[in-house]
Amino acid sequence: MTHPVRVFVYGSLLVAAVLRAVLRRPAALQAARLDGYARRALRGSTFPGVVRRSGGITEGALALLSVRELRRLDRFEDDHYRRRPVRVTLADGRRITAQTYVLERRSRSLLARRDWSPSRLAGGGAARLVRAARAVTAAGQSGKLAWGL
Repeated sequence: MTHPVRVFVYGSLLVAAVLRAVLRRPAALQAARLDGYARRALRGSTFPGVVRRSGGITEGALALLSVRELRRLDRFEDDHYRRRPVRVTLADGRRITAQTYVLERRSRSLLARRDWSPSRLAGGGAARLVRAARAVTAAGQSGKLAWGL
């Protein structure tokens, strides 16, 4: 892969099967942390969003993607999110710049009053996400939230 793009993932893309469905290949993930952002649940959805919050810490992972894979991810994330550069901390303490998807200010009305946990994907949620990821990326459609997941 020439010139990989570093992407910090923090929600449904932490599930290997979901990430594989979007990228159309397995991807190695490296533990990472995003400081200054909180991972929040979205009302009526199994997906989270991150928003700036002083003292916030979001655990996630770093993936290395091609530009083509990044475009697939852009379609999957839809227009409620904006891809932005952020500084993440790796498990060894190094800080690097990566891209991540931050919930758009105009979409903050979707925020629930609680933080989001990966346990929200239990009980068949991940299987539904895999189907949606395949459909969105195969059809070139925009957006996981349009699927009502």
